[in-house]
Amino acid sequence: MDSQVKKQLKKDWVLTAEAFGKLLLSFDENQEKASLIYEDIRKRLIRQFTAGQSLFADEQADEVFNRIARKIAEENFMLDRENPYPYFHQVARYVLLEYQRKSRRKILGLEDLSAGEEPSYNTADILEKTYEKFRTELGLKALRQCREHLDTQELVMLDKYNEALGKDKKHRHQQLAINLGKSQNALKISVSRARNKLIECAKKKLSIVLN
Repeated sequence: MDSQVKKQLKKDWVLTAEAFGKLLLSFDENQEKASLIYEDIRKRLIRQFTAGQSLFADEQADEVFNRIARKIAEENFMLDRENPYPYFHQVARYVLLEYQRKSRRKILGLEDLSAGEEPSYNTADILEKTYEKFRTELGLKALRQCREHLDTQELVMLDKYNEALGKDKKHRHQQLAINLGKSQNALKISVSRARNKLIECAKKKLSIVLN
């Protein structure tokens, strides 16, 4: 099966009563005990996400249960009944990192930008290395604050560039370049410079907070 199809199937997967029942059974055959274990793990997951500065701790705790329930239902996966939480903790780490990565890309407007669309002096490698330093909400907060330091033209350009999605993306980028009196390559360079400004600003703010 194609990997993209598999991803879509996972995305469309919904927790059913049967799958939830199998999840509880993986904790303990006694339903009352299993329910208590479930509640305890959920509380611990919420604390974990909250400590990670997540704004959606409850929803992400549910996402962890959904992923593990799907694994149990589809792959006959067995939890360690003696100590199931470490596995939930590990899955929660992945969920939190995914959330932080998506938030960073949204703030910097990289959701729909492929490596081939970067300027000729490609800064993608520098950006990706910098992202690794922004593993907490401190980085996200710094990026949000730094948007305020961009001048109006840069901010409008960056936002309009990022608004272009799907089949119309190329046309909208061409139109934006025309409106700004730039070539397409010059536009890409300007967008990358604006992003780099955000990153450099955020790095300075983080160095102050973390040192």
